[in-house]
Amino acid sequence: RDPNFKGRFDFAQIRQLSALGPSQIEVIGYNRQLENYHRSYDRYFKLLTEWNFTESRLAELVFIARNDGSAPASSFRAYITLPPGMQALNDADDIGDLPKAPCPPREPQAFGLSSGAYGATASAFPLASLMGPGGMVRPDALDDYPHVDAAAGIIELRRPKLPQHNPFVFEPAYVLIDSSFDGKGGALDVRLTAEELATPLTFKLPFRVNIQPEN
Repeated sequence: RDPNFKGRFDFAQIRQLSALGPSQIEVIGYNRQLENYHRSYDRYFKLLTEWNFTESRLAELVFIARNDGSAPASSFRAYITLPPGMQALNDADDIGDLPKAPCPPREPQAFGLSSGAYGATASAFPLASLMGPGGMVRPDALDDYPHVDAAAGIIELRRPKLPQHNPFVFEPAYVLIDSSFDGKGGALDVRLTAEELATPLTFKLPFRVNIQPEN
């Protein structure tokens, strides 16, 4: 103790100041974590916007085969060729997983820190929640769903036997459609073969695109 010191020590105040130290450090650390969280959220929102745009261009195609001939069709095959700007996918999940939002930092508990006391808090920051495409349950029979050649842009449909006047609905095929198709039409090139056909049947299957982004 300084013999020249004439004042009085307030030990209660000293204890209070020493208790404030760690909490102030915690608040500073929290604010830094909050800044990092906001930067991470900005990156997440950009990825989410890109994913949502891609998901809006995902189309589900359902093909129905009907045999109106005079005999069943054996070893039926349908080859659908996509035009440029349409990409065949093996599955809807090929567009990738829905981006995950970053976790906000935990608020310091000392001194009853409340929202807004040290800038915007995580609870005040809006979090987006979007549902991605649901997982598709694949059938056991391989010929029930399309066979996709993504590189060639061809969707192949197969049936060992296609009875007369008995429509068969295939499992969905998935394609990504370029935004340049929006509001416009086009056509798929289709070629049908079967053992009973002397020559393949070819025709065009028209379509029209209306892309509507998810809200």
